[in-house]
Amino acid sequence: MSEIATIWRILGNEMPPRDSPGRRIEVLKEILEQEPELEGAQKWYVVNRLANIPWRRCIVEMLDRHNAHYVTIPYDRTVSPTLENLKLHGVSINKARNLAIQAGHAMTPWSVVLDGDCIFTSEGWSPVIAAMRENKTKYLSIPHRRESAGDLAEPMLACHRTSEERFDESIPFGKCDKLELLWRLGHDRTPYSGHLKVEGNKTQVVGEVRHITTGHPKLESNLGQRERQREASFQQLSQSIRNTPIMSCTLHGGKSHVWSELGGFFDYADQYSSIAFDVHDGAQIVEVGSWQGKSSIYLATQVTAFGKRAHIHCVDTFDGGNDEVLKSRIEELGGPDALFGLFNHNVKRSGLGYMITPHRKSSVEAAKEFGDNTLSAVFIDAGHSYEDVKADLEAWYPKVKPGGLLAGHDFDFAHPVSREGVIPAVREFFKGMPLEVMPYGRVWKHICYKNGDPAFPDSHNPLRRRRLWV
Repeated sequence: MSEIATIWRILGNEMPPRDSPGRRIEVLKEILEQEPELEGAQKWYVVNRLANIPWRRCIVEMLDRHNAHYVTIPYDRTVSPTLENLKLHGVSINKARNLAIQAGHAMTPWSVVLDGDCIFTSEGWSPVIAAMRENKTKYLSIPHRRESAGDLAEPMLACHRTSEERFDESIPFGKCDKLELLWRLGHDRTPYSGHLKVEGNKTQVVGEVRHITTGHPKLESNLGQRERQREASFQQLSQSIRNTPIMSCTLHGGKSHVWSELGGFFDYADQYSSIAFDVHDGAQIVEVGSWQGKSSIYLATQVTAFGKRAHIHCVDTFDGGNDEVLKSRIEELGGPDALFGLFNHNVKRSGLGYMITPHRKSSVEAAKEFGDNTLSAVFIDAGHSYEDVKADLEAWYPKVKPGGLLAGHDFDFAHPVSREGVIPAVREFFKGMPLEVMPYGRVWKHICYKNGDPAFPDSHNPLRRRRLWV
């Protein structure tokens, strides 16, 4: 891919009275539909800790409609919703910004971090990409012009892959969370000045981005009133969270303790619970890469706990494939036959063997056993090389029915194996299609609309229930 920059927008909670109700989704739609293709850039979004479940669904369905790629950070409902906690731990804006920088650098040399309501014109972006190609500084400061107010305000920031400075994650939202880094880079500290003057050579001011208003236009020209409305917005958000019951989709069925006793790394239990919640009764599910059966048994317990029937097909060669580390571990267990025997023993002990069928063969060969558009969900956690992941995607995508789910593990922006194999293969395959990444489970997922619409009219389609969890 030829992009040299990843443009990120941080999408947050809708917060009236600072925001006019419904305005944020209108602004997102405007950005998705009206921002031009920008030379040398790809666009990603961070869905950052959205506390309201219906609001989250509106956001992600809008992104899906426009084939966007986005990272989802779940809202942590264990955080006490006091104003102080919400501003620091609930919103965690600087953590989201730093994650965007790290994720962008896994894909392109430059990461551009914007507020969620910022939009580029070709004219505003052109000087930015030119400065990136000149590569004279590790940072670029991009002024933004507030709609209605007209004046240029404190810049958005672009960071090169070699940059070291990051946003301070100990600063609460609204307490100069962005400005503190700009000041470290030499920006003018004078209050209400726009902070556009720079001392030193750490960064350069270049280009322009437009800030679309999400509230009443009069707020844009009155900083004091904006700050008062923001405080009232946090009061409303706090009360809303207090009134929302904590929901968890992790249930237990069968001999639920068995999976937790097994060896093997399994950090995507929440995603498997979500799959169990989403699939219809009688679903056919494929897991590519099963090891000792820990994840397979967990998925079966969740499907059962939701009162559904399903069949889980576990595809694995049980020989480690081309992974030398995995092969060594298998030899320590006694070899491929011993590992396969251990898998079968664990499944039998769980009492859920009637739901689980092993397919001891390669991923591509196993895919030939299934008809096109027959599977409700496929989860891929097998070979991690670019070639292996690409082959798996090409083999299994046609097998998933419209409205079904294709997902996989080890989409890890910080891990070199992921950066060389999983990430480029997944990005390339889903170019022009919606893609969601959940960094805390290292999981990517794609809903197979297959030229359909996210708002399916069929009440039995799992998409009508999807995204209430995670």
